[in-house]
Amino acid sequence: MILGSGLKAQKMNFDFEFGGGFAPEYNFQTKSFGLEGKWQFNLGRLGITPKYTYFPSTLGDSSFYTNNIQERLMSLGLQYNVTPNRRFHAYVLAQLTYGHWMDHDESILFNVNSKNLYPQVGLGIMRAYGCFRPYGDFTYNTQWKEGSVRIGVLWFPFHCTSPKDNHCPAFN
Repeated sequence: MILGSGLKAQKMNFDFEFGGGFAPEYNFQTKSFGLEGKWQFNLGRLGITPKYTYFPSTLGDSSFYTNNIQERLMSLGLQYNVTPNRRFHAYVLAQLTYGHWMDHDESILFNVNSKNLYPQVGLGIMRAYGCFRPYGDFTYNTQWKEGSVRIGVLWFPFHCTSPKDNHCPAFN
């Protein structure tokens, strides 16, 4: 189709996909482990990523896990695939996080509320293999200056890669 003075109209090809999964998360400052549930809705290179994370506190006397912070986090983020291809995705992310710190009254910190809203930024990498996408990323809480890392897997049930997309063409 020709428009005006020689401009061609092209069909917009939007690649919509969605998936969800879980990841254990480690917070460096509190030295605590949590479990993250993550959903991802992609439209081309841009993804919307709602997340829920729970950090349990120590139950009883434990020398293995000595976390004294019990916290729930809900995040809404934007993820941008910097190096999109069918196999690997390196991405940057920015998210707004609502944190509910359940045992806030026991803290010695000042200027901290039990409910907080703060921004986070991060980097990550994802590998597409069939319907599953293992990923690892690092996020940094800009307000409390704390970092966390997670390694997990997402399942994209309606957007699976074929086996030929998962091998190096130089060796096929």
